Amino acid sequence: MKSLMISALLASLFASASVYADEEYDLKCTLESGEKMTLSHGSDTVYISFKAIDDPDEGGSVIKLDIPSGEAQQTMTKNSTTGVTAYILRGTGDDIEGSIAVVYEKHQGKQDAYFSVMNSLGAEIQSHSCKISTIKADSRLLIKGIAHIPPIN
Repeated sequence: MKSLMISALLASLFASASVYADEEYDLKCTLESGEKMTLSHGSDTVYISFKAIDDPDEGGSVIKLDIPSGEAQQTMTKNSTTGVTAYILRGTGDDIEGSIAVVYEKHQGKQDAYFSVMNSLGAEIQSHSCKISTIKADSRLLIKGIAHIPPIN
């Protein structure tokens, strides 16, 4: 009986930990392509993950950006004339030809977000918009950004 109670306790702890882990994000949405994109971070790394919603067994892909080396840079802007507040994460690295960006904007309470890929000349070659109704962002993203990431020069 005691081992059954311990097993139940451990199962509930793992279940609550995985629910909590899923809620730790800076930005998440479903892209127009149907993939779920999640922007999250650890103390030294930013993660941008992509996972197919209709095929949970598919592994998906993850872009890892090292913060200390400068692979991840960010900026927050607020335009009082247009009322647009924006967060931009820019990523570069050995595995990325050119750069990538995750953009989150708010305009008069309406959210918008997208992921884009730029070539080595800085021209956007791919853009993947988030479905508006699926966008969820940490409330601090437009105010403080992600801790420990340097600003874009």
